[in-house]
Amino acid sequence: MQSTAAIAGTADAMSPASAQQHAPVLEKFSDEQVRQLVIALEDPFDSRAIKWRVTNTTSDKRRGQVIAYADPRLTRIG
Repeated sequence: MQSTAAIAGTADAMSPASAQQHAPVLEKFSDEQVRQLVIALEDPFDSRAIKWRVTNTTSDKRRGQVIAYADPRLTRIG
């Protein structure tokens, strides 16, 4: 059984109106725009746009996981 009691100070943060007020604005794309974006993503881009970052290192810092990401300033779609 769920409780309907509100926690002090959380009522505004939980209300749909408040959530909608702080929600990010998402751009909607037409089917044709999506097709064009997918085609653009299939083109190779400059390998200098790939950056690497070490994450989740061991306590002695001798090992870690590496993630790759594309620098958005060096890529262009559209």
